[in-house]
Amino acid sequence: MQTPQDQIAETAGTGGEPQKSFDIWAYLQVIRKRKWHALFFLVAVVGLVTFYTLRQPKVYRATATVQIDPQAPRVLGEKVEAVSEMGTGSYWSNQEYYETQYHIIRSYEVASRVVALHALGSNRTFLGVPEDAEVFEPVSDDLATEMLRGMIVVDPVKDSRLVQIAVDHTDTKLARLLANAVADAYVEYNKDVALESTVNARDWLLKQAEAWAKTLRDAEQKVVDFRKINNLLSVALEDQRNQLANEMDWIAQRLSETRSHRLQLDAKKAQIDEQIEKRGVMALSIGEVLDSAVIQTMKSRLFEKTLERDALAEIAAANWPELKQREAELDTIRAGIRGEIQTIVRSIEADLTETLQLESQLQARVDELQTQAIALGGKELTHTQLIREKDNAEKIYSLIQQRSEETNLATELSQINNVRVLDAAMEPSVPVRPRVKLNLALAIVIGLLGGIGLAFLLEALDTSVKTQEDVEKGLGLAFLGIIPTFTPGGVSRSRRRRKRHRRQGGPEIRVGSHPDLFCHDNPKSSAAECCRSIRTNILFMSPDHPPRKLLVTSASPQEGKTTVAISLAITMAQSGSRVVIVDSDMRRPRVHTAFGMENDEGLSNAVLGTRKVEELVRPTQIPGLDVLPCGPIPPNPAELIHTERFRDVVAQLERLYDRVVFDSPPVIAVTDPVVLSRYVDGVVMVIKSLVTNRRAAKFAVKQMRDVGSNLLGAVLNDLDLENREYGYYHYYYYRKYGYYYGSREDEVKKPEAETPPADDGATGTGNGDRPTEQAPPGA
Repeated sequence: MQTPQDQIAETAGTGGEPQKSFDIWAYLQVIRKRKWHALFFLVAVVGLVTFYTLRQPKVYRATATVQIDPQAPRVLGEKVEAVSEMGTGSYWSNQEYYETQYHIIRSYEVASRVVALHALGSNRTFLGVPEDAEVFEPVSDDLATEMLRGMIVVDPVKDSRLVQIAVDHTDTKLARLLANAVADAYVEYNKDVALESTVNARDWLLKQAEAWAKTLRDAEQKVVDFRKINNLLSVALEDQRNQLANEMDWIAQRLSETRSHRLQLDAKKAQIDEQIEKRGVMALSIGEVLDSAVIQTMKSRLFEKTLERDALAEIAAANWPELKQREAELDTIRAGIRGEIQTIVRSIEADLTETLQLESQLQARVDELQTQAIALGGKELTHTQLIREKDNAEKIYSLIQQRSEETNLATELSQINNVRVLDAAMEPSVPVRPRVKLNLALAIVIGLLGGIGLAFLLEALDTSVKTQEDVEKGLGLAFLGIIPTFTPGGVSRSRRRRKRHRRQGGPEIRVGSHPDLFCHDNPKSSAAECCRSIRTNILFMSPDHPPRKLLVTSASPQEGKTTVAISLAITMAQSGSRVVIVDSDMRRPRVHTAFGMENDEGLSNAVLGTRKVEELVRPTQIPGLDVLPCGPIPPNPAELIHTERFRDVVAQLERLYDRVVFDSPPVIAVTDPVVLSRYVDGVVMVIKSLVTNRRAAKFAVKQMRDVGSNLLGAVLNDLDLENREYGYYHYYYYRKYGYYYGSREDEVKKPEAETPPADDGATGTGNGDRPTEQAPPGA
């Protein structure tokens, strides 16, 4: 763990910027700072919870245990199913079933049975009405039922089929009575639901059986009537379909043969007609003619007779009778051949005609058979539908009959329940509410958390400037240092702290003539050392050209700017410089009171030109420090500061002294410090710790920067180093340094250090500070 000195060195090594890490000590300091608020919140919460808990009536809980099985015992085996559905055996279905039962236990139906059975609507104990109450008005059963439902607690036992049914009430006997009554009512309700479901199912099945018996009879009669109308009683539809198919096959075969024969005859007839047309009948050469023996014999004779005629014609005249006889014989033979051929042709034509007639008859029969087949298919379809309707009606009727018989058996077995009371409720002896220990423990936890939250809330709502980080990051100013709290009675605000201050070896605190001269009266105090650190920080900002004219101001009144200006002037004078402090607050001047002077003459006289500056400056009891009081308060301070004469007064003071410190009014109150800031080398802003508002300080800084003022930085004033609420090691360093610097042991062993030689204030080449003096962190 780091020591305070280590953290101081770490912060200083990073240029005064705090490390961006989780700082638990900062949070603890916030809690410690607001501890009284947190403690008050804790005490208030615990007190209110205790008061509320002790005023609550004692509530007792009576518990009955019920066993719920997913299914009732199956006396008739697995084939006979129950009418009302319960758990199906799977995990999720059983979970749904049990969740449903838990809601049924707390249902209106179960609670209303208990209310009606025990007349809870007029029960004084149940309603919480004292027995000696003169006025009592019973409540409705609906209201009593809702009240009872609010008292019922259902708690299933994990990994089991057991359920605890509890009733909470202030009366132990009534709690026991109601718990048992609710358990019994739930068991009876479950039995009644099963019986009601079974009876309703039986009645419905009886009605359905009658209806389906009539439907079955009607379906059977339709089948009989259809068979009579379509003559389906002697030959079955299947046989008729087979006979029709066989006949259609035979006719189709005959038709194909006839059609083939007709095509042959058509071809032959066309051939005959073509040959006759081209060559005549005698030259016809078809197979029938060529195969005819008669025609071939006659053609042979025709050939012989033709040879004979030709031989005779060569030797006889044309009109010779014998020749004519040969011609007549040839004509007779030709006529015979022609007759035979014509007979064959007529035979072919007759065969063709007969074939055409046969083909037409066969085609007609085929069409007739197809019509019969189509009609038979329609009859078969209708017959099949009728048969199916009859079979379906028969199956449904058989199923209803079977289920009706099973329901009758289930109705007889409905007294067997799947819910039973395992343990009846006993009269409780220990209340379940209020739980005093738990409530107090929760109150303490909530009080602690709420108190801590309140502490951080108040810290977040606190807009005052408190720390170096607020100055540097919040205001954008350089942190010059702090000035701890000091009062006329010493550095601390309590006697106990003054004793601890002396016990820890701190320097002896001397009470001077005025609190603003504390640094002069106690040069070895931590306050004086802080002022010297501020002086060093200011002068070291520009070592080659340190600021000679300083303006000390603040954002609002009562922030200690006059005290800081005087203390800063004292430390500069103690370093050997010739310093003058100018009271430029010409509205509420206060510098002259610190040095016990009159304010009859001063700055206002110098500006008006009635007196010289050298005549108005007054020496003080502090070597090297002079004071220029405000003088008579003018009616128009802002106009005086704007004059050229005021600029001349500032120039005269700069020639006469090494350092000129101006004490000005607050920035927000008046515009004087804004105007004065243009005449000085630097402005020091005084911030009163835990008092100065952050917004006011930002506004003051903006006012100064808008006119181009040289803001050197800010001083955190009136910081109580003994106050632990800050909790930052920077301030721990300041407190310890004062004790180290002025310890009594050092006073005995070492002589007091001599004042270092003064610097050359006229030339502005030195500031006269001790070279070994260390600037505080963040300088």
